[in-house]
Amino acid sequence: MGGQTGPVRDSDRWPLDEAALAQLGAQLSSEPLLVEVRLPAALAKQAEAAWLREDLEGHEDETPAKALTRARAGTWALIGLAVHERGRRDGEDVLVEVDAWHVGQALDAAEEHGLLNRGLLNRRGNAPRRRSVTDPT
Repeated sequence: MGGQTGPVRDSDRWPLDEAALAQLGAQLSSEPLLVEVRLPAALAKQAEAAWLREDLEGHEDETPAKALTRARAGTWALIGLAVHERGRRDGEDVLVEVDAWHVGQALDAAEEHGLLNRGLLNRRGNAPRRRSVTDPT
Protein backbone atom coordinates (compact mmCIF):
# COMPACT_ATOMS: atom_id res chain seq x y z
CA MET A 1 0.00 0.00 0.00
CA GLY A 2 1.16 3.52 -0.73
CA GLY A 3 0.03 5.06 2.58
CA GLN A 4 2.31 6.90 4.93
CA THR A 5 3.78 4.85 7.73
CA GLY A 6 4.93 6.14 11.07
CA PRO A 7 4.02 9.33 12.84
CA VAL A 8 3.16 12.47 10.92
CA ARG A 9 5.84 15.12 11.28
CA ASP A 10 4.86 18.47 12.72
CA SER A 11 6.33 20.22 9.69
CA ASP A 12 3.93 18.25 7.50
CA ARG A 13 0.96 19.52 9.52
CA TRP A 14 1.98 23.17 9.53
CA PRO A 15 0.82 23.95 5.97
CA LEU A 16 -2.61 22.54 6.86
CA ASP A 17 -2.72 24.62 10.02
CA GLU A 18 -1.65 27.71 8.07
CA ALA A 19 -4.42 27.06 5.52
CA ALA A 20 -6.95 26.70 8.35
CA LEU A 21 -5.74 29.98 9.86
CA ALA A 22 -6.17 31.64 6.45
CA GLN A 23 -9.73 30.29 6.28
CA LEU A 24 -10.41 31.75 9.72
CA GLY A 25 -8.94 35.08 8.59
CA ALA A 26 -11.23 35.08 5.57
CA GLN A 27 -14.20 34.43 7.85
CA LEU A 28 -13.16 37.12 10.35
CA SER A 29 -12.65 39.71 7.61
CA SER A 30 -16.42 40.13 7.33
CA GLU A 31 -16.76 40.79 11.07
CA PRO A 32 -16.61 44.27 12.64
CA LEU A 33 -12.92 44.77 13.35
CA LEU A 34 -12.90 47.99 15.35
CA VAL A 35 -11.77 47.66 18.95
CA GLU A 36 -11.61 50.38 21.58
CA VAL A 37 -8.19 50.88 23.13
CA ARG A 38 -6.82 53.14 25.83
CA LEU A 39 -3.69 55.05 24.86
CA PRO A 40 -1.55 57.20 27.13
CA ALA A 41 -2.18 60.79 26.03
CA ALA A 42 1.49 61.31 25.10
CA LEU A 43 1.45 58.32 22.73
CA ALA A 44 -1.87 59.41 21.26
CA LYS A 45 -0.39 62.83 20.57
CA GLN A 46 2.66 61.28 18.88
CA ALA A 47 0.45 59.06 16.73
CA GLU A 48 -1.68 62.02 15.68
CA ALA A 49 1.46 63.99 14.81
CA ALA A 50 2.60 61.07 12.62
CA TRP A 51 -0.73 61.26 10.76
CA LEU A 52 -0.48 65.04 10.28
CA ARG A 53 3.16 64.90 9.15
CA GLU A 54 3.87 64.89 5.43
CA ASP A 55 6.38 62.17 4.54
CA LEU A 56 7.94 62.80 1.15
CA GLU A 57 10.86 60.36 1.07
CA GLY A 58 10.69 57.73 -1.64
CA HIS A 59 11.15 54.06 -1.00
CA GLU A 60 12.90 52.72 -4.05
CA ASP A 61 15.77 50.30 -3.37
CA GLU A 62 14.73 49.77 0.24
CA THR A 63 15.72 46.66 2.13
CA PRO A 64 13.08 44.29 3.50
CA ALA A 65 13.88 45.55 7.01
CA LYS A 66 13.38 49.16 5.94
CA ALA A 67 10.13 48.24 4.16
CA LEU A 68 8.86 46.67 7.39
CA THR A 69 9.83 49.78 9.36
CA ARG A 70 8.06 52.00 6.79
CA ALA A 71 4.94 49.81 6.92
CA ARG A 72 4.90 49.98 10.71
CA ALA A 73 5.30 53.76 10.56
CA GLY A 74 2.29 53.80 8.25
CA THR A 75 0.30 51.77 10.75
CA TRP A 76 1.33 54.23 13.47
CA ALA A 77 0.06 57.09 11.31
CA LEU A 78 -3.26 55.30 10.72
CA ILE A 79 -3.67 54.93 14.47
CA GLY A 80 -2.98 58.67 14.59
CA LEU A 81 -5.78 59.23 12.08
CA ALA A 82 -8.14 57.33 14.37
CA VAL A 83 -7.02 59.48 17.30
CA HIS A 84 -7.48 62.63 15.21
CA GLU A 85 -10.99 61.68 14.08
CA ARG A 86 -12.41 59.69 17.00
CA GLY A 87 -10.14 59.99 20.02
CA ARG A 88 -11.64 61.24 23.26
CA ARG A 89 -9.82 62.21 26.40
CA ASP A 90 -10.37 60.13 29.54
CA GLY A 91 -8.19 61.47 32.33
CA GLU A 92 -4.54 60.95 31.40
CA ASP A 93 -5.52 58.67 28.50
CA VAL A 94 -7.23 58.81 25.15
CA LEU A 95 -9.91 56.27 24.24
CA VAL A 96 -10.17 55.49 20.55
CA GLU A 97 -11.58 52.80 18.29
CA VAL A 98 -8.88 51.41 16.03
CA ASP A 99 -8.78 48.63 13.49
CA ALA A 100 -7.94 45.27 15.07
CA TRP A 101 -5.32 44.78 12.33
CA HIS A 102 -3.44 47.77 13.71
CA VAL A 103 -3.58 46.39 17.24
CA GLY A 104 -2.06 43.15 15.98
CA GLN A 105 0.67 45.02 14.12
CA ALA A 106 1.45 47.09 17.22
CA LEU A 107 1.74 43.91 19.28
CA ASP A 108 4.04 42.36 16.66
CA ALA A 109 6.26 45.46 16.75
CA ALA A 110 6.34 45.43 20.56
CA GLU A 111 7.27 41.74 20.54
CA GLU A 112 10.02 42.33 17.99
CA HIS A 113 11.45 45.14 20.13
CA GLY A 114 11.36 42.99 23.26
CA LEU A 115 8.70 45.08 24.98
CA LEU A 116 6.26 42.24 25.75
CA ASN A 117 6.57 39.78 28.58
CA ARG A 118 3.30 37.93 28.68
CA GLY A 119 4.88 34.62 29.66
CA LEU A 120 2.20 32.57 27.86
CA LEU A 121 3.25 32.39 24.24
CA ASN A 122 6.14 33.71 22.25
CA ARG A 123 5.77 35.33 18.84
CA ARG A 124 5.52 32.04 17.02
CA GLY A 125 2.71 30.88 19.30
CA ASN A 126 4.90 28.43 21.19
CA ALA A 127 4.80 28.09 24.94
CA PRO A 128 8.11 28.98 26.61
CA ARG A 129 10.36 26.00 27.17
CA ARG A 130 9.63 24.43 30.52
CA ARG A 131 12.39 23.32 32.78
CA SER A 132 12.26 19.84 34.18
CA VAL A 133 13.79 18.41 37.31
CA THR A 134 16.20 16.35 35.22
CA ASP A 135 17.03 19.18 32.78
CA PRO A 136 17.51 22.47 34.67
CA THR A 137 18.58 24.47 31.57
